Amino acid sequence: MRDDSIFDSDPILSRLDPQTIQQRLGTLIRAYLHTRSRIIARVVVRHIDGLCCHPGFHASPEERCVYRRLSREWRVLAELA
Repeated sequence: MRDDSIFDSDPILSRLDPQTIQQRLGTLIRAYLHTRSRIIARVVVRHIDGLCCHPGFHASPEERCVYRRLSREWRVLAELA
């Protein structure tokens, strides 16, 4: 299931290719580990959701499930940080 509304609120993600979004996720996660910032955790969630909704992201159902679970976990971190 796709939800393109993520691109309405964050048009930069729609212009990035999936590989770039994945690379940025790695950078953001490392930054979060050093700062425990709520803002960074929220940006991680936006990137994960944007990746899952990206028309160029061709992942197996299992891989999409992993990303969706990660998104839920990062939402919790965004509230706790």
